[in-house]
Amino acid sequence: MQVCVVAIDTRGGIQPYAALALGLQQAGHRVHVVAPEDFTDWLTGLGLDAMPLPGRMDDAARAAAEAGFSRGVVPRGMREQLLRLSLRHARALLDYADGADALLGGIGGAVLGVDVAERLGIPFVHAHLHPVGAVSAAVAGVLTPGCRPGPERRAT
Repeated sequence: MQVCVVAIDTRGGIQPYAALALGLQQAGHRVHVVAPEDFTDWLTGLGLDAMPLPGRMDDAARAAAEAGFSRGVVPRGMREQLLRLSLRHARALLDYADGADALLGGIGGAVLGVDVAERLGIPFVHAHLHPVGAVSAAVAGVLTPGCRPGPERRAT
């Protein structure tokens, strides 16, 4: 099986997908890892077939920190830039994933991977590093740590 692993994150978010890709490769699958260009040399050095997405995560992280965050997830003033970069990433991923039997990724990979997989008619495998489902009393939610469900209400 040919698997395309989509890893769009910083080093801490990409490294687990590199380990997963190596495991898939050792199990006999053909694996391509698609990641920001500043990680492709490192991934290739691990023995993986790495394909670069345009842009560097270190530059993006620095720009986000300098911009500050608004009420949402997107840093202030970066919406248009992120949309343009996402389009470039989607086009590159469409090319890189052509011929794959499945796309796989976490939050960063799913942002583009779900739509690209649908376009290619192949499955997207959600392989998240932490719970991303609905917030509950047991799991506060990694992306929304301040959100907790209120007390249960009983119908009267």
